[in-house]
Amino acid sequence: MEVITGGLDARYGDVTSGVVSIQTREGGERLSGSFTHKRDNFGSLNESWGSNFHEDLYELTLGGPLGTDRLRFFVAGQVQLSDGFTRHVSDPDSVRSSLVKWDFLMPRTGNRWNGFLKLTYTPWPGLKLQAAYQRSLTVNQNTRMLQVTGNEAVVAPGFQYAFILQPENANTFAHDNVLAYVKASHVINERSFYEIQISRLFTRLRADANGRRWRPRAVTTELDPRSIVTYPATIFVDENGQPFDPNALFVLPGPGLYNNGGIATRFHDHFAEEWTLLGTYTLFSTDRNRRLNAGLELKFNDYQWIDIIRPWVGAPIGSEEAEATGRLGESADIWRVKPRRGALFTTGQVRYRGLILNAGLRLEWWSPGRYVDRLVDDPRAPILETVRQAYKDDTVPFFGLRTKFFLLPRLRVSFPIRENQVLFFNYGRSTRLPHPTFVYAGLDPFYQDRSFFADLGNPNLNPEVDISYELGLRYQVTSNDVLSVTAFWRDKFDFITIENVIIRDPTGRETVRAFRINGDFARVRGVEVSYLKRIGDWFLGQMAGSFSRATGLSSTNNDALVQFLARGDIENTFETPLAWDRPIDLKASVTFTYDRPRPLLGLPGLNRLQLFLSTTFRSGQRYTPAEFRGYQTNPFTGEANWRPIYEIVSDPAARYSRIGAPWWWFDLALRRRIQLAGNDLELSVEITNLFNQKNSVIVNPVTGKAYPDVDPEKTDFTKLRGNRDFDVPINVRDPRYEDPTTTGLPPFNPARFLPPRHVMFGISYAF
Repeated sequence: MEVITGGLDARYGDVTSGVVSIQTREGGERLSGSFTHKRDNFGSLNESWGSNFHEDLYELTLGGPLGTDRLRFFVAGQVQLSDGFTRHVSDPDSVRSSLVKWDFLMPRTGNRWNGFLKLTYTPWPGLKLQAAYQRSLTVNQNTRMLQVTGNEAVVAPGFQYAFILQPENANTFAHDNVLAYVKASHVINERSFYEIQISRLFTRLRADANGRRWRPRAVTTELDPRSIVTYPATIFVDENGQPFDPNALFVLPGPGLYNNGGIATRFHDHFAEEWTLLGTYTLFSTDRNRRLNAGLELKFNDYQWIDIIRPWVGAPIGSEEAEATGRLGESADIWRVKPRRGALFTTGQVRYRGLILNAGLRLEWWSPGRYVDRLVDDPRAPILETVRQAYKDDTVPFFGLRTKFFLLPRLRVSFPIRENQVLFFNYGRSTRLPHPTFVYAGLDPFYQDRSFFADLGNPNLNPEVDISYELGLRYQVTSNDVLSVTAFWRDKFDFITIENVIIRDPTGRETVRAFRINGDFARVRGVEVSYLKRIGDWFLGQMAGSFSRATGLSSTNNDALVQFLARGDIENTFETPLAWDRPIDLKASVTFTYDRPRPLLGLPGLNRLQLFLSTTFRSGQRYTPAEFRGYQTNPFTGEANWRPIYEIVSDPAARYSRIGAPWWWFDLALRRRIQLAGNDLELSVEITNLFNQKNSVIVNPVTGKAYPDVDPEKTDFTKLRGNRDFDVPINVRDPRYEDPTTTGLPPFNPARFLPPRHVMFGISYAF
């Protein structure tokens, strides 16, 4: 695996941050394989431990020749089953999906199955043929499987906290992913070779109410999830146990969590299919100091999206014989599109006296598809007139579809300035396509979300453009010491943001829609430093750190919206931090290896072992602060001395202006190898978050950190009144001030922290 964060080659497209290039294994000359099992659960021995996530991991590999040395195979399988760290507070009896027929594939809350097969055939020297097939299935209740967020929001934890009392009624997500490809690599002569690859990627995701049909055959009970008062009710009394009103009894509301037997309100199903044809040709000069690479990439996509809210709306009521209204849920968004993409790219390399120059050029094109082309010309489609015209002006006909073109230059230069010192410079221009829902949602006048605040696609939305610069120095101090320093600057144009626009739906009603536009400009700048130290074959240490700032020119005010509606574009106004800005990121690790037959210090067992220890310190998450507005009226005395009122600051300049509590954790891994039957048996212990540190994921905008870790069943919250650490915004339930008007979710979401300490024991055997 290779991680490339700067100086991307021209062959890479649809990426702005970096590339993870993975080379899959092949079968070797001899039959070989491995088996690994890791687990954290040992029955009653550690059933109640917080570090027990009820997780099991199985891995199997096998490879070698298949009848002849020219044909080789490699197979791998992985199964990961886990109930997660939230199992101690929420553990559904079963997790089911209507997409998966076999229940044995879903024994835990989180289930992941993965299989891989690869065949390699070499008919003669210089020609290699490869074919691979990979399929994975993931089933869990993590909403991150479907979260679609733009640059204006922080990705939220995927735990469905509102369903913590009835997790069997929450959404279950099933993701089926298939990747297959065939590839031919042919060395023509000593100076040139080419590669041709055809691949198919198919992915499907379904979200349903834990395996239930997309909607019931008949509505015979309450399906909307709510928090209700249950028997016995809690009477609202003062500190002396006296009722609020002697003439009437008031009860406290429900827990704020769903407890009425209602089910998840969303049914979702989408698939994405992508066929890719990639061909490259490489030519070297006679002296190998010059290289030319050129290629063509074609992508044919097929997307289908079905999203229905409260799907039981429209179903027969009372019995299946009752009349159905034909309505497709409270709201629905359904579309299918077939966009196309492609690119021509070339890169030339020149080597001269230590200087290495790589100059590349990539020409990309993107056709949103005939679906958009048709709707832009359809006056019934809810598309702003300025957007209709802009789409026609910004696209040109290309193979029967309206298409946009982008020219992306790339440059990488490195040259020695002194012995063991290399200076390098990278420049690149790249694009990233918007999420399909940002383009296509709600455009069809017959199948669209008719709710008042719904998403509306922007057919003329452009890809985000990233222009990056890097300047760095690599210094090999000694043969065992390496220092790297890199300064980077990335300008992001056509940054996608969200606005509210008013349109008329097919009924003629004016509705407000969430609309994506290329309205913002952003930039990321910073410096990275890394140092590597090696001592013999027993010590390896690494340190890396970065300081960066990610800010953007905000356009989320009313003046900008007026500009967009009038002209189709906007003028940026002021600069604020981006939601994902984390200025400080520090990492350090040490690896101690003792691979000797004689035990260390003469102690039995202390040989052929390896110890790995790492730590990470990172700035906390960005958040918009909450401001104190006063106090609620005391229901007993009538004075304004009850719950403190905090509201999120509405000034756009304050958006994400604060940084939450920093993250810090340690990880440790210990491995020992034992010779068994001429091969190695490895025993391991892996501990993540070694010291069980609390790192805030859900930041309380009042305090800048997560709500304190307390046991709500054993805590008297009335004694915490006046303690600012427990203050929360007005939209969050405050357990210190319970009264009949209390609303909102309680602040005890277990996912408000990163996972606690986790201990996995493993055994592995390779032959």
